[in-house]
Amino acid sequence: MNKVIFLIFLVIADQLSKYFIVKNLSIGESFNIFSFLDLYLILNTGIAFSFFDDGGVYGRWILVTLVLLVCVYLTYILFTEKLRKYESVALLMILSGEIGNLIDRTLWGCLLYTSDAADDTPCVDLGGRRI
Repeated sequence: MNKVIFLIFLVIADQLSKYFIVKNLSIGESFNIFSFLDLYLILNTGIAFSFFDDGGVYGRWILVTLVLLVCVYLTYILFTEKLRKYESVALLMILSGEIGNLIDRTLWGCLLYTSDAADDTPCVDLGGRRI
């Protein structure tokens, strides 16, 4: 039960942070939080490095299906395998990210990326585009 609560908390935190960014920033606009962290609104309709970016409506639903299958598999592992505590936490964090991606792709047709480590480092998600 603790796993479910933690997972729900992570997904809600993910979606609330994205909601805040979408409501307060325009695409490509940034907001500095710390000296090493900026928030950006970046949209990615593809996958890593924007591959599959021009997949159209079929590409969107193919990616939704693939992410859903990954979520089902990770959930199966999480609740059927005997995992160490740190393995469960790591898997919960990965699963919450995948669920967030699933929500984004289903509702918006793209992924919403919001963070960037400043100081000449690339965007956290290298597939994101600054428009």
